[in-house]
Amino acid sequence: MINSLILQSYSPIIIPSVFVYAINYIERGLLLGNIELLGLFILFGSILIYYDRVNALHKEYVLSGLILFFVSYAIFLQTDKVFLNFGLISTALIMIAYGLVGFEFYSEKNQYIYLSLLVLLVSFTIMIPYERKQIGPYSMSIISIALGITILVFTTINTPVLK
Repeated sequence: MINSLILQSYSPIIIPSVFVYAINYIERGLLLGNIELLGLFILFGSILIYYDRVNALHKEYVLSGLILFFVSYAIFLQTDKVFLNFGLISTALIMIAYGLVGFEFYSEKNQYIYLSLLVLLVSFTIMIPYERKQIGPYSMSIISIALGITILVFTTINTPVLK
């Protein structure tokens, strides 16, 4: 774990902001006709910071799910295979869910985690591809990604303020 007072205090704000900025940067680049590698590096950085700060039952499943999520999103930037994207992202999010809570449903915190992962699944498999085909600005998908990742980060990371 990285010992940093800023990351200990502000990681629930930094991680969703950087994640949403990276997705917005990548999708904007696709609208303009090129894929920006800087956006992928920023996205990978936010994923690594999240992994460093997360409190999980099985941290190895969280890491493998995060890596699979990153790889599947990078693959989907190049192809239009919707079912492959849905299968990879849903597998990644299931691995993250198992790593975080071990499939326990009865806690309110766990239900928030499942809700946020469902919102992320819908955003990345339905909303973003639809808005990408319409060649319009990303509006509702970016808002739902911001909501989903914020709920996920706030429920899975402990800071001195959020104990």
